[in-house]
Amino acid sequence: MCVILELAEKFATELSQDDQMFRLVSAALDRLEIDEEADLLVLAFDVKILAINGLMPTLKRCARCGGRKEAASFSAAEGGIICAGCESGAIKTESGAIDLINNVLRVRFNQLDTIEASKRIIQIARLMIEEHIDYHGQAVLKARGYTKKE
Repeated sequence: MCVILELAEKFATELSQDDQMFRLVSAALDRLEIDEEADLLVLAFDVKILAINGLMPTLKRCARCGGRKEAASFSAAEGGIICAGCESGAIKTESGAIDLINNVLRVRFNQLDTIEASKRIIQIARLMIEEHIDYHGQAVLKARGYTKKE
């Protein structure tokens, strides 16, 4: 819960859509009450807050060359996926992680149980999105360090 509230606080500005932000936080907290597996919920919240604030990473084409080749890695500094031809120093990724990010963006929190993904794919997707938030949202969250230690 701390990660959700801390991220909402970091992104709550005069420019953000207050009503959308309130509904997003409220829906996430409602889901947290019934969901024992919070990793997918936190990923979904992160992705949705990026979308509301116009900060989604590029997931359909290489952020460096613009090509529509298969993603090999992810770079927060470049703003999205990187193809094998451009890859250097980025987070290794898999198409399953990119699909998962797109899927959690499309569904409501109460539909998260319809999404199937391995813990490994969820972890890769979370790493991508967390790094993107840290870089573009300038929001390194204290609560994330705490939850990673658990």
